[in-house]
Amino acid sequence: MKNLTLWLIIIVGTFLLVDKYKAEIIDFTTNFFTYKQEIVIPKANEYKKEASYLLVKNTNNFEPINKSDLINIYYTIINSGWNEFTFYCSDKYTNCLSDLRHIADDQILLSHINNFVHPFNSYRKIRTSYDALGAVTISIEKTYTENMIKNINTKVTEILNNHTNDEMTTEEKIRHIHDYIVNNTKYDSKRIDENNFQYQSDNSYGVLFQGYGICSGYADTMAIFLSRLNINNYKIASDKHVWNFLYLNDNWLHLDVVWDDPINAKEDILDHTYFLIDTKKLESLDIAEHKYDKMIYLEAQ
Repeated sequence: MKNLTLWLIIIVGTFLLVDKYKAEIIDFTTNFFTYKQEIVIPKANEYKKEASYLLVKNTNNFEPINKSDLINIYYTIINSGWNEFTFYCSDKYTNCLSDLRHIADDQILLSHINNFVHPFNSYRKIRTSYDALGAVTISIEKTYTENMIKNINTKVTEILNNHTNDEMTTEEKIRHIHDYIVNNTKYDSKRIDENNFQYQSDNSYGVLFQGYGICSGYADTMAIFLSRLNINNYKIASDKHVWNFLYLNDNWLHLDVVWDDPINAKEDILDHTYFLIDTKKLESLDIAEHKYDKMIYLEAQ
């Protein structure tokens, strides 16, 4: 009997407390369930591209309802220069986590998306994690450190001041930059020298400060210059190669600095065979190394 009385007191007391504080309880409950849907959008850095492309677009919609939305979210996160970003799968998007896993595991697709952003925002490593509440966090380790960016920007300014001027056309400026890279860079076919030193030839630092590069280093360097000149551009990658693609005089054109710097020549050669050519011309010159996915690089059809 005493136990029954005690339980009655507890139950009545609980109801009285709930009634007294029901407004606070409702407010807490609402905030709790709304919290997981709250998305904090950080400010993009100065290297964000405002351009959108046929495959990927900048988005403000972080409540995806299909796979295309997810791809645009990945692009926006990388393109904005964010190191980490969290969004949520919508309850209406039942295949969200399945599609996320597919994208996260598709390193080829992610590397293609990476080609559309400014090199300074490109990732070296990218990680996708998700929890039971539907929170998705994308974490990025960038290719270029702050110190590398500072040094490269200083070097780019120096080269532009010494090798271009305001009287030149945009095409002339691109040609002088192209020639500078070819004349001051050797293709790093060994990736390591006789003193066991490994060049940073896969990025722009190796090209501009060490004088050695592979195709990704050449392409990054040209992309940085093109962006500095406010020229819309991105990189195209095949299974074996990467080069630049840019919009000039109402046309999309290919620019392959590496192939204008022949590595098999016995002496230094400056070529312009792959300088600002359209897709038809590119395919007439070479189809093996430059065979790319036209469902990814849709502007280059």
